[in-house]
Amino acid sequence: MGNGVCSRRQRRIFQSLLLITVGFGMIYGGMISYEMHNQLKRTEAMAVKYQQHQESLSAQLQVVYEHRSRLEKSLQKERVEHKKAKEDYLVYKLEAQQSLNKEKQDSSNKFNSLHGQHQILKKQHEDLKEQHYGLQEQHQIQGEDHGKALEQHKDRFDKLQQTKEMEVSKLKENVYNLREENKQLRKAHQDIHVQLQDARIVHKDLKAAHDQLALTLEDHKSALAAAEVQVDEFKQLKETLIRMPSLRHYQNPAQPAAVLAEAHEQGPPSPQSAALFAEPHKEAHTHEEDHGDAQSRVHCLTHTNTH
Repeated sequence: MGNGVCSRRQRRIFQSLLLITVGFGMIYGGMISYEMHNQLKRTEAMAVKYQQHQESLSAQLQVVYEHRSRLEKSLQKERVEHKKAKEDYLVYKLEAQQSLNKEKQDSSNKFNSLHGQHQILKKQHEDLKEQHYGLQEQHQIQGEDHGKALEQHKDRFDKLQQTKEMEVSKLKENVYNLREENKQLRKAHQDIHVQLQDARIVHKDLKAAHDQLALTLEDHKSALAAAEVQVDEFKQLKETLIRMPSLRHYQNPAQPAAVLAEAHEQGPPSPQSAALFAEPHKEAHTHEEDHGDAQSRVHCLTHTNTH
């Protein structure tokens, strides 16, 4: 529809330009014809003027002939003047004829040139008319091609629009899925963060327990050192007792019970001696149990920290 309107507008514009060109040509021809007509009128007026002048001269001659008898002298003079005036008139007439011929020749040349220009303009008009018909045919063909291309573009646009709508729906679905995954990941992240905080708290507790066990181990080590010192003292006491003269026949190490019975018969042992006999064994056994428990706890803490 828009192409039809544009073609009609272009056709109207071209017709208007053509009419304007023809109008200007007609105006130009009218002006030239009007100028030639004015020149002819002026020439005719000059001819009429010369004819009137000739008629006036003839009348004057007639008057002179009538007064011939009375004015012979003046007639002779008038004849001379008439002859002179006639010669002047002939000269003027000849000059006027020459100028008229020259003007006619110029007018003819102008007319020929205008006629040539008219033929050229006519030929140009025919060429422009043929070009107009050719351009009109091309415009019609281009209009048909444009309609076909417009239909193809419309079909392609519809297909692309459908494809893009499908892609948009898929992208929306992907965005929704990604949002759900993001929510799940955020929830898992929060859970892991809570677990990490709990693990940190457990780690702090285990570290405090490890420190406590380290202190306990140090205490046990110091107690073990004290027990070893007491064992050494007990060994020295035992060696001292063995070296005593009354206990030399009890030097057999396989009979500790007899030695103890004899010592009991001699008298009850002092509390310090009993403590020296019992405390090293008790402290050694307790120290071994605490040491094993501390090593197991340290191993567990180390394993937990490593994980």
